[in-house]
Amino acid sequence: MNREMLYREIGDIDDDLIQAANEAHRQNHKTLMLYRIAGIAACFCLICGGILFGLQKDSIYINEIPTPAASKVIVPADENTTIVPVTYHELLAYYGMEQMPDTFGKELTKTQQSFFVLYQNQAGDILYDTNILYYGSIDQSKTLSITLSKAEDLSNVSQEEMRQSKIDGVSLLLAASSNETGYTAYWAGLRLNGVSVQMISDGLTEDEFINAVTEFIQSLH
Repeated sequence: MNREMLYREIGDIDDDLIQAANEAHRQNHKTLMLYRIAGIAACFCLICGGILFGLQKDSIYINEIPTPAASKVIVPADENTTIVPVTYHELLAYYGMEQMPDTFGKELTKTQQSFFVLYQNQAGDILYDTNILYYGSIDQSKTLSITLSKAEDLSNVSQEEMRQSKIDGVSLLLAASSNETGYTAYWAGLRLNGVSVQMISDGLTEDEFINAVTEFIQSLH
């Protein structure tokens, strides 16, 4: 027995009252459905937000390593190789960078350098393009070097398996090398926009180094 039949069994109820009751029931049903849809949408937004937060969240892991291995790339120096001097701005253009930070934190300032080089063969192909930018405090008690290259892979400090970190959405390797006196140097390796990058600190704390790496990554985003 539906609602309308029930009303008629009870007595001679006015048709307008029956219609009003049916309308009220339909309205309540629509309201309930809207609340359910709104709840589902809210849950969906929370799930998506959690996923995006997880993707963007930084994860820092410092690998303990011995002294970082030196580059094994042999600089070409025969009669078929041409050394091409470039300015700082020409170097940045070569690496596809619009700018580089002039400072890191409150103490590290870029050392003025006027000479950078690229090595190319007679056909004009780049054979070697590794260059280093230096930053330091006024008293040079804290220094940071940033090595850049497109031809050489600088992003791995050793052949051993290392745990990756992530800063501002960029995957990288972070490492620390300590000696018996308690001195610790920090190292970072990453590839960003097709450029291999190696950062090495001297005299920086772990937090200072991580902040410098973060500033560098953010400056190129």
